[in-house]
This record gives sequence, C-alpha cells and structure tokens, in this order.
Amino acid sequence: MFIDDALNLTYSYASTICNENEISLVFDEMVAMAGKPEYVAEIKDKTKHSYFETQNMLSKLNEKESIRKSKGVYYTPCDVVHFIVANSIKAAYGKLNQQNIGMEDLSEIPYKSFATKKTVFDPTCGAGEYLLVALEQKLEMLSKHYKKVPVHLVHEAVSTVYGNDINIESIVITKLRLLICVLKHFGAGAIPGLAELMRGNFYSYD
Repeated sequence: MFIDDALNLTYSYASTICNENEISLVFDEMVAMAGKPEYVAEIKDKTKHSYFETQNMLSKLNEKESIRKSKGVYYTPCDVVHFIVANSIKAAYGKLNQQNIGMEDLSEIPYKSFATKKTVFDPTCGAGEYLLVALEQKLEMLSKHYKKVPVHLVHEAVSTVYGNDINIESIVITKLRLLICVLKHFGAGAIPGLAELMRGNFYSYD
C-alpha cells in the first residue's frame, strides 16, 4: 500500500512540471524502480504540492505509529541530517575544523571528485533522508560549475549513492525521492536510465 501511495505522490508532483511526453518518461522509470508494472496512476488529492512538500510527504509515508512499533522505523530530523552530511563531506576531504563545524559551506571541496566519484552509503537508509541530502549537495555542486550539466554527469552522481534497509518499502521510497530530486534539478531528460542505475546500488539485508 505504501508503495502505491509513494508512486501516486511521485506521479502527482511530476505531472505538475512535465508535459505529456515527459511524464511518460518519468512514469516508466518510477514503475521500474517500484517493481510494479501493473501500477495505474491514481491522483486522489488534486492539490499541487511543491518539491519540498512532496519530499516531506514521501519521507513520512511509513513513519506511522503502527509501522514504528512493528519495524522500528525512526528517522532523523532534516536539520540534523544537513548538519551531519555537510560535516561528513568536509571530514572526508580533511576540511573539517572547529571554525567550520557549524557551517554548510562546501566551497573548499573539490566539486567533481565529490559529485561524481565519492561514494555515499547509508546502511539503514530508511526513507533516504541522508542519501537525498547527499545527492542534492552533489547536484548543486555540478550546477554551480556548468551552465548545463551533462546528463552523464548527473547519472555518475546518482551512481555514487548506495543504501540498505530491511524494509523494502523504504528502499522504494528512497529511490523515488532521488528520482524527484533529479527531476527537479535537471528535468525529465535526465530521468531515463535511473531505475537500472539504482538497481545495483540498493540492498535489503538485516
């Protein structure tokens, strides 16, 4: 059920920023990510939600009390995630110090190395909050250095993101959140191929 809800939210957001041909590209990829070829889009809520609203709703889909109790689903607040991710990036490049520990400025980080080479792995990724923030940082770095970021670099950035979670639904939600992130930054032209790209990067081990 949660997967259908996640697909509906993803499709609803995509339909607000894509034309008919573009939405078809997005639909094919999101269905492949979810492993639900039988899925039929059903938008019950006609409200147009922003990117951030959509991401927030996706992050909370399987955080209901019943799921928390049965599967131990607990997630980290967004501001804490941003703090940890920014400092982890700085630490990985030997740039973390007492003066910049509270800052999100990553201007000293070699952008191409981080964006397309440095891998990120969350062994208990949940709904993908850490991985989403890491990918956003990678894509934003590329955008600052290219007038138009080549699709192959976008895909290289996505290919550096790895996750694991015992909850299969969480894995699907994470993938869809990353898809929406790419869609928001670079449009539907960067979407084809993402499902296959992510297929080998996500696991569901206890």
